[in-house]
Amino acid sequence: MHSGAQLSKSDAFHRWAVGLGVTAVVLAIPATTAAQAAPPPPPSPPHWRFVTSPSPAYGVLLSVTAPAKNAAWAVGLAGRVTTKPFTGYFLTWNGRSWQQHRVPVAGFQPAVVASSSPSDVWMFGATSPTSADQDEALHWNGHHWLRVRMPFVGYLDSALVLGPRDVWIYNYHWNGSTWTKDAVPRGFTWLETVGGRGRNNIWAIGLTGKRQHAAAYRQVYGSWRRASLPRTVGSTDFGVAESPDNVYISVATHADGLSNVVLHWNGSRWRRLPAPPIPGLLGPVGAANDGGLWDSQADLWNGHKWQDVYGPGGVIPTSGNAIVPIPGTRSAWMVGNWCTSAKCRFHVMINGRLP
Repeated sequence: MHSGAQLSKSDAFHRWAVGLGVTAVVLAIPATTAAQAAPPPPPSPPHWRFVTSPSPAYGVLLSVTAPAKNAAWAVGLAGRVTTKPFTGYFLTWNGRSWQQHRVPVAGFQPAVVASSSPSDVWMFGATSPTSADQDEALHWNGHHWLRVRMPFVGYLDSALVLGPRDVWIYNYHWNGSTWTKDAVPRGFTWLETVGGRGRNNIWAIGLTGKRQHAAAYRQVYGSWRRASLPRTVGSTDFGVAESPDNVYISVATHADGLSNVVLHWNGSRWRRLPAPPIPGLLGPVGAANDGGLWDSQADLWNGHKWQDVYGPGGVIPTSGNAIVPIPGTRSAWMVGNWCTSAKCRFHVMINGRLP
């Protein structure tokens, strides 16, 4: 059973960041010349735009999840860096607008949100009952909030929620009543667990060896098997496993200051993708619903090449803290802290049209 008390629905740090004009030309076509139909216009390139959302003073969103086309959740912290503690808050998307809510536990500071459905949403973070932080999770089951104690205290930046009784935080697994700890392969530093639809589609990504090579393990019928990644020195920062045949891992190589490598599994082999157009760290990544990859520097890998994806005013957004695809669409949500003119008010962006 979940630990802790149920909380009412109504009361339901890590990363801070602060036209083409067309002229119509009429051509005289001789009557004896058959008019040819004009080719269809090329599809509009993808772009980001701001979506109005509540913005508390000195607030920034850290994580976002979209379990359905008309349902999304985003969590964040508000407050000045010099005046801790920060205040936690979260937003919900109902298909029409974003609404702001207080966290249902006083002092709770959410860092990560993940979900498997609109009635299975988890917020992970820390509560400071005294002077020491206490990591815990808040689970929304569609009716009320439940508090779940975490099996450790430490840095949290990702979570995998496959169902109410199937939750992963690093190598800790929640079965609906208790946390169990999977053994870490010898010499392996476990940094993130990613997964999704399909059997044998849970992956542990991290580092191994004295030179800290990027490494990944795949859970096959309950056992972890080492993946044969292209040899790459660096930290496996982020991963996406949209399906058993479509997995991406970003590796921060730091060979020339700030650089990244993206590795792709197509179901039969791994390959190294061409370098993204913008140098530097990719940051968080998210699956594109057509089998591609989004990164928080507004690049899109469409399966064949990288595309720059611009935001309002032709600016490329580069401060995304999290990005997720919107089910049933070709769009994605991205949250972070972007500035327009002299103000920084916008915290939610969407690619494409509103679903």
